[in-house]
Amino acid sequence: MDKLVIIISVLLLLAGTENSKAQINNQGSQIRAKKIKPLNNKHTYSVEDAQKNPEQVKKLDLSNRQLIDFPLSVAELSEVEYLDLSNNQLTKINADLTRLKKLKYINLSNNKFTTFPKELYHLENIEEINFSNNNISILPEDIYRMPKIRVLNLNKNRLAKLPEKLTGLRNLEALYIDNNKFSTILPIIFRLVTLNLLSLNYSQISLIPPEISKLLFLKSLSLQGNNLSSLPKELCKLKYLRELILSENQLSELPVNFYELENLRVLKINKNKFKSIDKNFSGLKNLEVLVASNNSIQKIPCDFSLLMSLKEFDLSMNNLTVLPKELAKLYNLKKLDVSKCLIMSIQTEFFNLKNLNELDLSYNRLAYLPVEIYRLYNLNNLKLDFNELTELPRELTNLVNLRFLSINNNKLSKLPIGIDRMKSLRMVSVRKNLFTDDVMQNIKQKYQGIKFAF
Repeated sequence: MDKLVIIISVLLLLAGTENSKAQINNQGSQIRAKKIKPLNNKHTYSVEDAQKNPEQVKKLDLSNRQLIDFPLSVAELSEVEYLDLSNNQLTKINADLTRLKKLKYINLSNNKFTTFPKELYHLENIEEINFSNNNISILPEDIYRMPKIRVLNLNKNRLAKLPEKLTGLRNLEALYIDNNKFSTILPIIFRLVTLNLLSLNYSQISLIPPEISKLLFLKSLSLQGNNLSSLPKELCKLKYLRELILSENQLSELPVNFYELENLRVLKINKNKFKSIDKNFSGLKNLEVLVASNNSIQKIPCDFSLLMSLKEFDLSMNNLTVLPKELAKLYNLKKLDVSKCLIMSIQTEFFNLKNLNELDLSYNRLAYLPVEIYRLYNLNNLKLDFNELTELPRELTNLVNLRFLSINNNKLSKLPIGIDRMKSLRMVSVRKNLFTDDVMQNIKQKYQGIKFAF
């Protein structure tokens, strides 16, 4: 009988709201924070499913329901560990929430809160809170009363300071405070010594204090969209750092001891003021992803080839005129983007990159494609759009693993003989070239297993 009453209450409360398919996502990670994973339960339930077996519900999704008040009947679902209330109109949390003793994750992002709800303090097992996109200006001192918190997302609020007792969160591993009212990295942050991840994007920060070195266990640091013009050498003491995001700043050089970040896997320095790739890169022997697009880079240092672990390299939107031969020894490189540069030629040594899967050479000034292109036999995606190509070498047809070829906006009037030998080819985009109607019709009839876009 009690269960029937509970079910009827939930139905009445949510009548007329939009049904949504259950799909819970961890919205607390915004900078590839693979280190902090969401709770892994076997099932995800919408409210409709919860009404069928309330005692079995582990995950509950009430996002995008236009809720103004906290649904009281949810408090009866005592087994819930993961609760999503994002994208509603909530301004407060009912005290009944505290009955969810097993709750570990709660998403309250994109609501209308102006104060941090103290009811959360009574959730003794809470580990992760997403409180982004609200309107709080003060984080209360009582925050320390949630000692099991591992992940705290406060992005896009109005915070200008953090409470001293934040250090009471002894298990805090990830702190997201993007888009608030900070203009400096607050001293309190350097006392959060358990942090693995710190995100301070778009915060008008112009200086990183030397105390950054106190965050000994930091693995991911994101400072995108700030006003940084230099980095302290103390940054390089973060021996466990694996991911460093410095996009959209005013940087033109890196610390001389940057090579000491020997565990760095991902580095993003796009949209800065670099004119060259610093020679100190050569010590980053574990670097796998480098994004250096949208700078003014004109050359690559000779010892750049020592980055033997590099798999992805984005060098697009720079001032290169020649595809550098220094790339030729990056034997593990799988993805290379050198689009929107000023490249007029490709040095022969470049074609030693036999593990390359994706190559983007679009928006350059190439008048011809070297015959050595056939040596990149593992390519499956090749982009040559917006160049000055008048023909393609027949050797291109030896790329038997190529699946996608894009050569839009060139000066081509024919395709190389033997293109039907490219057994993996599925799509060729050749828009805005010089093909006649007869040639296009002939191509379509001759190569019916390939989709062409003229």
